[in-house]
Amino acid sequence: MHGGVRITSIAILLACPAARADPDGRARAAALYERGALSSALAAYEDALRAGGDDREGLVEIYLHVGILRAGSRDPEGAQAAFLALLDLDPTRRPPAGSSPLVTAPFERALERRGEAPALRLAVAAPRSVAIGSAVELRARCLGDEAGLAAGVRAVLVGRNGGTSVVTHGAPPFTLVFPPGATDRAGDLQVRAELLDEFGSVLDTAGAGADERILRVVDPTFAGAPSRRARSRQPARRISPARTDDHGSALASPWLWGGVVVIVGTAVAAALIGNAGEDRPHFGPVEVALP
Repeated sequence: MHGGVRITSIAILLACPAARADPDGRARAAALYERGALSSALAAYEDALRAGGDDREGLVEIYLHVGILRAGSRDPEGAQAAFLALLDLDPTRRPPAGSSPLVTAPFERALERRGEAPALRLAVAAPRSVAIGSAVELRARCLGDEAGLAAGVRAVLVGRNGGTSVVTHGAPPFTLVFPPGATDRAGDLQVRAELLDEFGSVLDTAGAGADERILRVVDPTFAGAPSRRARSRQPARRISPARTDDHGSALASPWLWGGVVVIVGTAVAAALIGNAGEDRPHFGPVEVALP
């Protein structure tokens, strides 16, 4: 059922003559609608949809009027497809009060088809930090896309010196990979993404305003080094006396030389006492025993 609705919607749009990108296309379509030129208004709204470049608010107005005009042209399936897309973008939007049953019937079917699904939303998963020169992988999925509008994602990493963008097309979920050149210096990068329809209009955004995402690019060379403040808080190292072991020199020990001084001093004092009665002091050889 879902696939059939989407195929019908695409077939309707492709049946119309191709249009060039026209920033005033939606305003021109609205003017035709107000004048009662309904067939021309339908073609103008579908041209504006194919031209792309619209935001979510603009797409809501387009799908609302395409649904109404398709219903008026006795195309209930086309009307239901447009209303399903409308409700994905704004579940609270309704046709004007007093609309014909030709309009309300396909709208009610679209409303029943969606059930309790949430509004269309883009969700992006990104790492919190990477090393300098690393590729960055983003994973994007969309919620509430009952009409199958999502056809691609455009993502950008924004820093002080500009940004790097990548685009992917296809069916969700999406995987986007930024090359290593996008993280060639340390710092913080903003991660932003846009969910696109098949014509390049923006269905939803992620990473802006309250949903801001930050990717930190770090230099692993300095990531583990203590900061200057941390180094200043470290206690001063105490210098202990040198020790000797089986592999060291005994002459390097201060305890050895202390013992030598004591022994020599004792021997000299004994010699002086023993020779006190002689005319000349006589010092015999002194034996020093190492402890």
